[in-house]
Amino acid sequence: MPKTQPPVKLRLWTIEEYHRMAEVGILQPDESVELIAGQIINAQSGIADYWVLNLKNRQLHVFRQQTPDGYQSEVILAEDAIISPLQFPSCTITVSELLPPVIES
Repeated sequence: MPKTQPPVKLRLWTIEEYHRMAEVGILQPDESVELIAGQIINAQSGIADYWVLNLKNRQLHVFRQQTPDGYQSEVILAEDAIISPLQFPSCTITVSELLPPVIES
């Protein structure tokens, strides 16, 4: 059975923690931030597409179509899918190139 390298521990935030950060002033009321897949991102940063790797399921979550209310599109790609960043459409990347290698046991 194939195995991947040991997983990277990523600290994901809960909705309750997100709201507490706003209550204590870590997140400012005039900041446009979002909680996406447990990660806090700045929705006004001008990021055309936001990618989140799911190492466990070997998938890429792609968020696009940014509006003042957040990203309006989410696509989940398998590791054999090919994608291009919106800012660099001539650059093609296979999702598997972004993932840690599979180690055979």
